Amino acid sequence: MSPDPSDGAAGSAQAAFDKLNALLASADAAAINPANTKEARDAAFDLRTATSAQLDALNQAVITGNTVQLQAAADEMKPGMEELKELKKKIEGIGNGLKEATAIISGIDSAISELGKLP
Repeated sequence: MSPDPSDGAAGSAQAAFDKLNALLASADAAAINPANTKEARDAAFDLRTATSAQLDALNQAVITGNTVQLQAAADEMKPGMEELKELKKKIEGIGNGLKEATAIISGIDSAISELGKLP
Protein backbone atom coordinates (compact mmCIF):
# COMPACT_ATOMS: atom_id res chain seq x y z
CA MET A 1 0.00 0.00 0.00
CA SER A 2 1.45 3.35 -1.02
CA PRO A 3 1.49 6.28 1.36
CA ASP A 4 -1.37 8.73 0.92
CA PRO A 5 0.19 11.84 -0.71
CA SER A 6 -2.47 14.02 0.96
CA ASP A 7 -0.99 13.09 4.34
CA GLY A 8 2.01 15.34 5.05
CA ALA A 9 4.29 12.65 6.49
CA ALA A 10 3.21 10.03 3.99
CA GLY A 11 3.52 12.49 1.12
CA SER A 12 7.08 13.30 2.19
CA ALA A 13 7.83 9.61 2.42
CA GLN A 14 6.42 8.98 -1.07
CA ALA A 15 8.51 11.79 -2.54
CA ALA A 16 11.59 10.34 -0.83
CA PHE A 17 10.74 6.87 -2.21
CA ASP A 18 10.43 8.31 -5.70
CA LYS A 19 13.79 10.10 -5.51
CA LEU A 20 15.57 7.10 -4.00
CA ASN A 21 14.12 4.74 -6.62
CA ALA A 22 15.25 7.07 -9.41
CA LEU A 23 18.72 7.21 -7.86
CA LEU A 24 18.77 3.43 -7.54
CA ALA A 25 17.94 3.05 -11.24
CA SER A 26 20.75 5.45 -12.20
CA ALA A 27 23.20 3.64 -9.94
CA ASP A 28 22.18 0.26 -11.41
CA ALA A 29 22.71 1.51 -14.94
CA ALA A 30 26.08 3.02 -14.09
CA ALA A 31 27.26 -0.08 -12.24
CA ILE A 32 26.83 -2.28 -15.32
CA ASN A 33 27.76 0.21 -18.05
CA PRO A 34 30.92 -1.16 -19.73
CA ALA A 35 31.74 2.38 -20.94
CA ASN A 36 32.41 3.39 -17.33
CA THR A 37 35.79 2.81 -15.73
CA LYS A 38 36.12 0.08 -13.11
CA GLU A 39 36.47 2.79 -10.44
CA ALA A 40 33.24 4.38 -11.66
CA ARG A 41 31.37 1.06 -11.74
CA ASP A 42 32.59 0.28 -8.20
CA ALA A 43 31.46 3.70 -6.96
CA ALA A 44 28.09 3.20 -8.64
CA PHE A 45 27.75 -0.20 -6.95
CA ASP A 46 28.58 1.40 -3.58
CA LEU A 47 25.94 4.03 -4.30
CA ARG A 48 23.44 1.32 -5.19
CA THR A 49 24.14 -0.43 -1.89
CA ALA A 50 23.76 2.79 0.13
CA THR A 51 20.59 3.77 -1.72
CA SER A 52 19.06 0.33 -1.15
CA ALA A 53 19.78 0.64 2.57
CA GLN A 54 18.04 4.03 2.64
CA LEU A 55 15.03 2.57 0.83
CA ASP A 56 14.87 -0.34 3.28
CA ALA A 57 14.95 1.97 6.31
CA LEU A 58 12.28 4.25 4.86
CA ASN A 59 10.12 1.29 3.85
CA GLN A 60 10.30 -0.16 7.37
CA ALA A 61 9.09 3.13 8.83
CA VAL A 62 6.27 3.51 6.33
CA ILE A 63 5.06 -0.03 6.89
CA THR A 64 4.35 0.85 10.50
CA GLY A 65 2.30 3.83 9.29
CA ASN A 66 3.37 5.79 12.33
CA THR A 67 4.59 9.39 12.27
CA VAL A 68 6.75 8.72 15.33
CA GLN A 69 8.38 5.87 13.43
CA LEU A 70 8.93 8.16 10.43
CA GLN A 71 10.62 10.68 12.70
CA ALA A 72 12.81 7.94 14.14
CA ALA A 73 13.60 6.70 10.64
CA ALA A 74 14.64 10.20 9.59
CA ASP A 75 17.09 10.27 12.50
CA GLU A 76 18.35 6.76 11.71
CA MET A 77 18.80 7.66 8.05
CA LYS A 78 21.16 10.58 8.76
CA PRO A 79 24.29 8.38 8.64
CA GLY A 80 23.08 6.98 5.31
CA MET A 81 22.50 10.50 4.02
CA GLU A 82 26.09 11.34 4.99
CA GLU A 83 27.24 8.23 3.13
CA LEU A 84 25.37 9.40 0.04
CA LYS A 85 27.08 12.80 0.32
CA GLU A 86 30.49 11.12 0.55
CA LEU A 87 29.70 8.96 -2.47
CA LYS A 88 28.64 12.10 -4.34
CA LYS A 89 32.09 13.60 -3.67
CA LYS A 90 33.74 10.39 -4.86
CA ILE A 91 31.64 10.35 -8.04
CA GLU A 92 32.38 14.02 -8.71
CA GLY A 93 36.08 13.14 -8.53
CA ILE A 94 35.78 10.37 -11.11
CA GLY A 95 34.81 12.83 -13.84
CA ASN A 96 34.41 11.42 -17.34
CA GLY A 97 34.98 7.86 -16.13
CA LEU A 98 31.33 7.71 -15.11
CA LYS A 99 29.03 8.48 -18.01
CA GLU A 100 25.96 8.85 -15.79
CA ALA A 101 27.68 11.19 -13.30
CA THR A 102 25.42 14.20 -13.93
CA ALA A 103 22.22 12.18 -13.47
CA ILE A 104 23.60 10.44 -10.39
CA ILE A 105 24.81 13.64 -8.72
CA SER A 106 21.44 15.26 -9.38
CA GLY A 107 19.71 12.14 -8.04
CA ILE A 108 21.76 12.19 -4.84
CA ASP A 109 20.92 15.86 -4.29
CA SER A 110 17.21 15.20 -4.88
CA ALA A 111 17.12 12.16 -2.60
CA ILE A 112 18.93 13.96 0.22
CA SER A 113 16.59 16.93 -0.15
CA GLU A 114 13.49 14.72 0.11
CA LEU A 115 14.88 12.69 3.00
CA GLY A 116 15.56 15.95 4.80
CA LYS A 117 11.86 16.82 4.56
CA LEU A 118 10.75 13.78 6.55
CA PRO A 119 9.09 14.71 9.84
